[in-house]
Amino acid sequence: MDVGRKSLPHELPLWVDVHGAAFFITCCAKDRALSPFACPKTATGLLESIRHRMQIRIWYVHAAIIMPDHVHLVLGFPPETNVAKCIRDWKRWTARVHGFDWQRDFFEHRLRHDESLQEKIQYVLENPVRAGLVEDWQDWPFTILPEE
Repeated sequence: MDVGRKSLPHELPLWVDVHGAAFFITCCAKDRALSPFACPKTATGLLESIRHRMQIRIWYVHAAIIMPDHVHLVLGFPPETNVAKCIRDWKRWTARVHGFDWQRDFFEHRLRHDESLQEKIQYVLENPVRAGLVEDWQDWPFTILPEE
């Protein structure tokens, strides 16, 4: 464990039903200054791995975006899914296949009833605009929406 850095708790209480819940997840590159996902081959590979996991029903993608140094996901999971293990397995596989390092942990937030799924999706989509990478989120090539 890194000295001075707390591990984020990801275990959900037993009473939380993940079925039908949406989770906002952010995973960051270990060395964000290197912008490892700015390489189109790496970003495309990450998108393909996200789509693959959707096709085999590991998760459902409400929105996903690959930024140069981090990934935002808004996901749903089947019942009985261990969300933390699911994300850790994906990070481990993508790091090995694409040759980069993730930060040790990830940020995860289950959207509550009073939070708007559409607002969170819009926040994710607007990320490249806020970062000054494009003027319109639709011009960012490394995005997944359910219609795809």
